Amino acid sequence: MLKFTKLSEAELSELEEIVTQHIYFIDERLVPENVLEGAQELLKDIDENDTVFVALTDFLKGALWTGDLQLYNGLKAKNYQQVLLTADLLSLLDQNGSFNFLKEDEEIYTLADLKVVYNG
Repeated sequence: MLKFTKLSEAELSELEEIVTQHIYFIDERLVPENVLEGAQELLKDIDENDTVFVALTDFLKGALWTGDLQLYNGLKAKNYQQVLLTADLLSLLDQNGSFNFLKEDEEIYTLADLKVVYNG
């Protein structure tokens, strides 16, 4: 991830600690088959090995955090908006080092409100 983010090792470590402190593990077998099939179809010309990450993102109605530029660019090219690079997460940091962002309804949300699937 250091290569992709151009962050220092300390910055990346701090960012990962902030983001991962609220990690919950979800058994991929809980993802409905139709969600898996939709993700596989979306990824058929990008990288089908990432199907479970995209399926979990869709199932959780969350965001996919990745350093994989091929995946990121491929999904963005297909207008898939739920994908973030580390730089995108950093842009959500406010001057106090807290993650705050506005959603469509103008309410302020924090990282605890964001469901992130990590594909390092």
